Amino acid sequence: MTTSRAPHEPADDQEFARELYRLSNEAFSLTQQLIDGAQDAPALESRARALNERLSELWPRTEAAAARDPGLSRAWSDARVDVGYVLSGGDTPTTTTRVMQYLQTARNKSPG
Repeated sequence: MTTSRAPHEPADDQEFARELYRLSNEAFSLTQQLIDGAQDAPALESRARALNERLSELWPRTEAAAARDPGLSRAWSDARVDVGYVLSGGDTPTTTTRVMQYLQTARNKSPG
């Protein structure tokens, strides 16, 4: 007997972890692009909305797997906060540690 899954549901725990870490990295990349002054803000926002939706879909499985691998919960949370940063246009008081470090680096590179 096979277990049914949603059409976009990762097949196994390793595939699930890969997808979640990929989404987290993509959310951070969107944040970096926004900080760096990306010219196509609507496209960033559109992708951030899609990521946000996918993260919502993955939350039940993330929550269930967190006891086995706390890194999954952290990756999910970082992605969600980074997506929120993009959706707010960078106008949010809450950021991840990785975004704070990136902001600090970007400020240090800025002339003047």
